[in-house]
Amino acid sequence: MNNRIILIGIYCPAVSKRYDFCADDGLLVSQAVKLALREIMEYENNSELFSIPENTAVFTSLSSKPLDPSVKLCDYGIVSGSELIII
Repeated sequence: MNNRIILIGIYCPAVSKRYDFCADDGLLVSQAVKLALREIMEYENNSELFSIPENTAVFTSLSSKPLDPSVKLCDYGIVSGSELIII
């Protein structure tokens, strides 16, 4: 299966904002989160926003269970238009 670039929405309650984020659907959740956090901190010009990334949890807008960091985005059915929440 070929990996695809997907556009997902990421809501971050820490700053009460939603961001659009492009990622390869073959990335592990942990890899995608690391990239997203770096981009959010850079965009917000706040390097302390996620000072302990290991304490960050990611949810889909449809589930109350956190996503497993070792699973690929595509294995969760995350496609363009999906919404994630980073807490």
